[in-house]
Amino acid sequence: MKNKVLLFLLMCSMYSCSTQSDNLQTYLNGQIDKYYASSALSNYSYIVIIPRKGCHACTMEADAFFLKNKDNDRYLFIFTNLVSEKLLKIEIGYENVNKKNVLIDKIGRFHSSQYIDSEYPLLLTKKKDGQYQCSYLLDSDGS
Repeated sequence: MKNKVLLFLLMCSMYSCSTQSDNLQTYLNGQIDKYYASSALSNYSYIVIIPRKGCHACTMEADAFFLKNKDNDRYLFIFTNLVSEKLLKIEIGYENVNKKNVLIDKIGRFHSSQYIDSEYPLLLTKKKDGQYQCSYLLDSDGS
């Protein structure tokens, strides 16, 4: 009986996490469609969302990924959930904030406290249908 209860709880937990990720993906695609569908945002194969508050180690690794790939035209980098715009400029470099593939989300359109996953750097990969598939940046190979 104990094993069945444990199995049931594990299945519920896995379903809950999967639903959370699916809902976040739907949320992010909705934000893209609502605010950026007619813009050049759709020209990018990858959108990297980097929240500035949350997991400090994750942010540092995402910054390293940004600095390595900042000149790659396939990537759009969106910095969201800011402490301050000035601090962002200091941390990633004033010259990098003005790059054409960098967007500063000052009002938090790409961060939602409703989804815990939005506290972590995310990689959105464009699918053939124009929608984006969401995964953790640090879990992907970044290609």
